[in-house]
Amino acid sequence: MLTSHKRHDGFTLIEAMVVMAIIAIIMVVGVPTLQNWIISQQVKAKTDAILNGMQLARSEAIRRNARIHLIISDDSSWSVGCVTVVADADGDGIAECPGTIQSKSTNEAGTVDQLTLLPVGATRATFNGVGTLSPNADGSASLSQVDISKSGGAASANRRVLLTPGGQSRVCDPAISTTGAPEKC
Repeated sequence: MLTSHKRHDGFTLIEAMVVMAIIAIIMVVGVPTLQNWIISQQVKAKTDAILNGMQLARSEAIRRNARIHLIISDDSSWSVGCVTVVADADGDGIAECPGTIQSKSTNEAGTVDQLTLLPVGATRATFNGVGTLSPNADGSASLSQVDISKSGGAASANRRVLLTPGGQSRVCDPAISTTGAPEKC
């Protein structure tokens, strides 16, 4: 008498263990890479926000032909506004040069571990009507560099925003030492 073997559908214990091992390997390899990417993106977002503030202050100074300052706080929030506030001179209901043109709070561009403003104690940069840096009205040193860093576990990211006396700003990576690399500080 012939007996028929009925086929059973489903996974064997060995197949399930192989799949779980593959998932575990992917997690071990993927999680640190994901963590590095997240930290890098947080530093990039904060760097871009500060760079945008610098570029906005310079462009507003040129557009308004007025002294405009960028003030950055230790918590990485910033504001752009006129050094000399000019009220609504033409009667259109809009101040000609307001004390605050635009501002960003700390939370708008993510968090970072450390924000270093240089020279030490500098928090402000003032642009004149042609877009170059001019002395701050309060006599303080003009901001020339902002270092942004964040770390988490084995991952870390650093960026630097440089501001030249001519008013140009750019982002660089302090970790790059290759001669001729455009990202080098």
